[in-house]
Amino acid sequence: MKVGELLVIIGVAGELLADGGIFVLSNKLQIISDQEIGEAKQSAGAAFERAAQTEKEAAEDLKATNVAGHEAEEARQKAEGFQLQIAQANERAAEAERETARLKSQLADRTLTDDQLRAIAIKLASYAGQEYEIVAYWDSKESVGIANRIHQALQMARWKYIPPPKTGVALFGGVIGIFVNVHPEADRRVKEAATALVSALNEQAVAAELRDKNDPGHPDQRITFSIGSKR
Repeated sequence: MKVGELLVIIGVAGELLADGGIFVLSNKLQIISDQEIGEAKQSAGAAFERAAQTEKEAAEDLKATNVAGHEAEEARQKAEGFQLQIAQANERAAEAERETARLKSQLADRTLTDDQLRAIAIKLASYAGQEYEIVAYWDSKESVGIANRIHQALQMARWKYIPPPKTGVALFGGVIGIFVNVHPEADRRVKEAATALVSALNEQAVAAELRDKNDPGHPDQRITFSIGSKR
């Protein structure tokens, strides 16, 4: 073999080797790329699974939140219902207390405190000397009790008490309330004193009413109290 032919052979072999090397290298690169793609696919699949799991958990959390919100709304509505029931019960209790107080006041004996007596006396002091007489249900402790308290107030105001005749004067049955009787032909000052007394008693929660004496043609200047029963 000639030298020139040997070089050619070597050159061709070199190219083949080079080509073979490129082929091997290229085949190696292809194999590495497939592994990376497989790994990438696995990573992507895992990521999708994690995303799906996260979405599922988020949906469950949202559902739980909605359930909790619904339960909270129901609890709020129930609480408002309980508050309304409590308010209604309190109102009924207050109404019952008011009714009880009203009944107690209605059934309680009429009375006047010492402060009330002084208040009445102060209002009537300008009519000092005014004559009066009192007729009560003498067999009624309550009627006699309030008659005595009114009498005390008038004495403090320096009114002039006229005792009943020895034969005694009594009320007819069925008289309810306190009546301040004055003759329609009495002096103006007497009428003013009677009006002031009625006003003073009513201001102290002792119901009284002004009435005319039924004795035409026989005027007198005396005020007469008729103290009937309370009820």
